Amino acid sequence: MSARWAALLSLLLAGCREAPAPLVEPEPPPLRTPAQIVPPPEPIDASARLPPPRLVLEPTATVVKPPIVLAPAKPEPEPTPAPERTPPTDPSVEEAAALAWIEGTARVEPGCLLSEDPVTGVELPSAKTLARLWTMKPVDFPKAAREVLLCLLSAPRVVGAALDPETAFLPNVATGDLKLSASDRPQGVVAGLVMAADGRFGVLVVALDPKGDAFVVRGLTYVASAAGWTAPKRAGDHRVTLPSTRPMVLFRKGREVLLVREETGRDKASRLSRELLFALTPADELMHVLTVDTAGRLDDGRSFVTRLSVVRSHKDFPRGLMSKRVLLAPDGAPEAWSVVRYTAEMGRPYVAQDERTGPLTLAEAQRLVTEGMFDDADWLITELPKAEQRTAPAQLVRARAAAGLSKVKLSEAYFKAALAAAKDDPEQKRDLGLYLIERKQGTRAKDLLRAYLDARPEAADRAAIEEALKALESSP
Repeated sequence: MSARWAALLSLLLAGCREAPAPLVEPEPPPLRTPAQIVPPPEPIDASARLPPPRLVLEPTATVVKPPIVLAPAKPEPEPTPAPERTPPTDPSVEEAAALAWIEGTARVEPGCLLSEDPVTGVELPSAKTLARLWTMKPVDFPKAAREVLLCLLSAPRVVGAALDPETAFLPNVATGDLKLSASDRPQGVVAGLVMAADGRFGVLVVALDPKGDAFVVRGLTYVASAAGWTAPKRAGDHRVTLPSTRPMVLFRKGREVLLVREETGRDKASRLSRELLFALTPADELMHVLTVDTAGRLDDGRSFVTRLSVVRSHKDFPRGLMSKRVLLAPDGAPEAWSVVRYTAEMGRPYVAQDERTGPLTLAEAQRLVTEGMFDDADWLITELPKAEQRTAPAQLVRARAAAGLSKVKLSEAYFKAALAAAKDDPEQKRDLGLYLIERKQGTRAKDLLRAYLDARPEAADRAAIEEALKALESSP
């Protein structure tokens, strides 16, 4: 045993033999650092022999990383043959509703078109489902179900002709939601082509209202196609669309008007189109209020394009309508124009009240400006060839038209375009100067008028221009 361990052991044994000292209130020990705090040693058995202490240094364990072993790649599974293509098992909502409606017609006795008895046991579907039925092939939409649908729509009575269920529905249809009535709930609208047994065809328009889980007819009407139009033989030969992107309110506030576009022809040369307007009367009559031919060709080879719009200055109900037509020569050059204004009485169709026509030229646009027809003059400029629209006289017409319509900023923009297009043309600078006199801008007018006189000292209107300059100089 080393001397250090023997001394420590003797001190411990002596402490155990001595009597306990009397209790004396010790002084509070001074604060110690954590390094000075050592836990008291465990009591040692004196009879036990302690082996001599040995300092054993254990070797530091060396961390040996196992070698990285790349697992063999899993073999790619053998490609399985693709399953055979099968019809979709989860059809769309309209498709499923259409098939369910067709299945429900099996409870109806056939022959309603001949007997004219009311159909019971089945109700009309929604507008979207009706449009889906309209375009179904005969193999999916059997004749008996077609007959039931024609009877529920009272189609023979509205068309005024016998209908063959197998050929009555032509696959050209459009659908949408419109607030045709004063109620908060919109009506589902369907417009599609139907063909009579004698080959005549036209547009059948239906407005539906929900009633419980079914739908009822709110309005129904039919318009025969235009004379000379042939029935479609292929998909795309004839099209029915609802082109209105914004509600068109004409008769009463909160009641929209249905706009249907019907067109035929596969190219621009053979294109024919027209727009049909329908309104729901307070008596729930879906009334056809106006037809406007929007594209077509005349017998002499000329063609026309028409645009229908609401008269902005007509603020009372029913609103006024206006059609603007451009007549094109056989080579496509603009030749003439016409403007027709329509008015209507409450609950009555529109009738033409005023028609104006004239040549489609820049001089005609200038004449319309002098007569105060600013809107028509501006429209005429937009129908001229692009190169002519960019000239100074054309831009000046648009500037004067915009000023007449109280569009001050737009008028100034057109004037700047006219000034830039005038460049070194003295006559155009004279016209711009006279326009500025009209606009009470004498300072700018004087520069242009002086430039005109400098370039044309022998001008026939020199005396008039000098008089205008004199008036500008004398004005405050």
